[in-house]
Amino acid sequence: PTNNPLALPNPEFGYVPTLQDQEEEMRRRSLPMPSLEELLTIIVTTSPIKSNPSTELLERVFDTFRNGGYDFAFKCRKIIICDGCRQRDDNTTQKYSNIKQA
Repeated sequence: PTNNPLALPNPEFGYVPTLQDQEEEMRRRSLPMPSLEELLTIIVTTSPIKSNPSTELLERVFDTFRNGGYDFAFKCRKIIICDGCRQRDDNTTQKYSNIKQA
């Protein structure tokens, strides 16, 4: 084994990069690192409760984003996914009923 990052791996083990592949990899590594806001989209999922449609839980979650720094809290894209409330009817089985939502 060698510590040279450009050394060719064992051809019997798998992929063997060409000189062009190695040059492209070195070029790619020399580019500036993209910003966090370009790399990250934050996805928050929630299940609203019919009897208490408060946004307090979401507000608390978003407040914790400040712990990740300014870019994380204020610059990264955010998506909120809501799965909706179940409607209780005669066809709702016990498995899917939830007394707290009634």
